[in-house]
Parts: sequence; structure tokens; C-alpha cells
Amino acid sequence: MNTCIKCGREIPDGELFCRECALNPGAISEDGHAMPAPRGKMQKPVVQPPKPKPIPQPSAPAAPKKRQSGHGVIIAILCVFTALSLGLSIYLIANSASQRVSLRLRESDLEEREESLATLEQSLLDAQQELQSAKDELSQQAQTIEELQKNFTSAQSTVSQTQYDMTTQQAELERVTAEKEALETENASLTQSIETLTSTNEELASTNRRYVTKSKFMDAYVVFVENDGTGYYHKYGCDYFAQTSFWAYSRKLAEANGYTPCPHCFG
Repeated sequence: MNTCIKCGREIPDGELFCRECALNPGAISEDGHAMPAPRGKMQKPVVQPPKPKPIPQPSAPAAPKKRQSGHGVIIAILCVFTALSLGLSIYLIANSASQRVSLRLRESDLEEREESLATLEQSLLDAQQELQSAKDELSQQAQTIEELQKNFTSAQSTVSQTQYDMTTQQAELERVTAEKEALETENASLTQSIETLTSTNEELASTNRRYVTKSKFMDAYVVFVENDGTGYYHKYGCDYFAQTSFWAYSRKLAEANGYTPCPHCFG
């Protein structure tokens, strides 16, 4: 590699001047004198025709930088809108699934409570029948005791009555008295059971009324859209509601989404 004949910088082969010296042929050193020719390997000067001086061209005004802030704001708004839409979709799906599960649980609990109420009502009727039978038997036992007491009095007044008969009548009287006391105890227990069953029946009836109110509310304001392409929304008890793949909406939301009422359950 050669060196510049003016400043001594290294230049490619076949060149005489470096880029700076070629662009500024009248440059001088810092001390005011022309820069001395460098020592070392020098190329033979090659006479070249003078280069024409470039004619200065009016520089075009720099194009203003395009503002990127508008595009950035739009992109940010689109990202936020997309995130909100995704979050809203996830919330609606989760809420729909939760409502379906809650509705099924409430309906199952309502059916169980209705069955329990029917069972308790039957138990109450059975207990009332048993109580009536116990009262009838108690009345018969009271009559029997009265008759035995009369017989016992008659036996005592009869001198010829054997002691054996008196002992037998006395034992029978004690047995019947014991049975009477047992029946009275059983009667008190049945009475307590009837009071407990009545209280339980009232509580269940109150709970049943609350669940019936909730069920009526769900039937009035919650509709179901089958994934069958018909675009209808149904009530829960509709015969055309297959309950396989569906969405739960409020009626206004379903209509806002373009669904129409089923002519069978809303006709």
C-alpha cells in the first residue's frame, strides 16, 4: 500500500492523494506551511487533467419527519380494545358457565327439597294416623281398665271369689295400667314428633317458596340459545330445548345479539 504524496497517509495502490487531500488541494499544515512530502515509498507522480470544480447545487429542504405519534396512539388504542374484548369474552363465557351450573344446582336442590317435603308430609300423615290409632286404643284401654276395676270391686265384694281370681285380676289390672302408661308416653312422644315435623314442614315450605320465586325469576329473565343455527332462544322447560350445547342470556341481551324468541315456548 502506498502513501499520500501530500499528507503521508496510507492510500490504496494506484492513488496519489488521500480522500481529504484530493477534496482540499490547497490545504496547509497547522503551522501555516504546506505539508511536506512524506518520506518512504512514493509513487511517481502521474499527471492528470485538472478536475472540474463541482457546481454547488441548491440543497433541497429536508423533508419533515413524519409524525409517528398518531400511528402509535391508534395502535395502542387497538391493542387496548383487543385486550378488553378478549377479557369481556372470557368473562361472559365464565359467567354463562357459572349461571348454567348455578341454575342446575338450584333446580336439583329444589327437586330434592320437594321430594323431602313430600316425604315429610307423608310421614306427618302416618304419624297423625298412628296418633289417632293410639288415642282409640287408649280409649279402649281406659274402658277396659274401668271394667276391670268394676270386676275387681265386684270380686272383692264377693267372699266366695277365690284369692287366685283376685290375684289374677290384680295382675291384669297392673298390666293394663302399665300399658296405659306406656301408651301415654308414646302419645306424648308422637305429639312431640308431630310438632317437630310441623315446624320442619313450615321451614321447608318457606324454603320451597323462595326457590319457586327464584325459579320463576329465572324463567322470566333467563333464556337459552341452542347451538343449532336456528337463532331462537328458549325457556328452560321448552320441548325444543335439548340442553346439550347452549348459551344462557338475559332476554334483552339475547335480542340485542340478534336472537329471536322460540315460537313454541314464547308463542
